[in-house]
Amino acid sequence: MTKSEAIIDFLVQPGVVHVLDYMKENPECYLVEKGGKQFLVKITKDFIKTSELAEKVTSSSFVIGSYKYKKTVFKLAK
Repeated sequence: MTKSEAIIDFLVQPGVVHVLDYMKENPECYLVEKGGKQFLVKITKDFIKTSELAEKVTSSSFVIGSYKYKKTVFKLAK
């Protein structure tokens, strides 16, 4: 999420940027924690790609390569 997207998400309503991502057809990214490991899961229109993280993410925002990510406060239902 870019800085401007985070501001829009904060000012308008949480989840707005999530909807905008669908409209832009950018991949959805989720930080998944399972069995003491963390995975970055990218979901696109055609593929689901899972990558195990080399280091555990503990902060609310983090950078992997040239991509910046921000943790959200909601969790996906099982």
